[in-house]
Amino acid sequence: MQNNISKKKLNENDVCDVGYMKIEKNKKTITPLSKRERKRYILFEVLNGDITEKDFYFGFWIDFLSFFGSKGLAEINPKIVLYKDKKAIVKCKRGKEVDFHS
Repeated sequence: MQNNISKKKLNENDVCDVGYMKIEKNKKTITPLSKRERKRYILFEVLNGDITEKDFYFGFWIDFLSFFGSKGLAEINPKIVLYKDKKAIVKCKRGKEVDFHS
């Protein structure tokens, strides 16, 4: 038994109506570099103790949340980019890297 449905590749702004479902494909808008949010990268090094990657992630978020609170966490928007060999790279909003030094 064959389906009588013809397959058609959707272009950027095509709309395909498949019975009960409507599929739209829209062109993605790209934000220009001048309008994007600036980021800063901070390098951390674990000096004492042998800590695993999982322990670092968990401890970072718990301590960060207890120190800055949920509002501070939302404003600074930290993201752990990499943890390797007792060193971590954390990405945050530009201008908020000063808060890490406190």
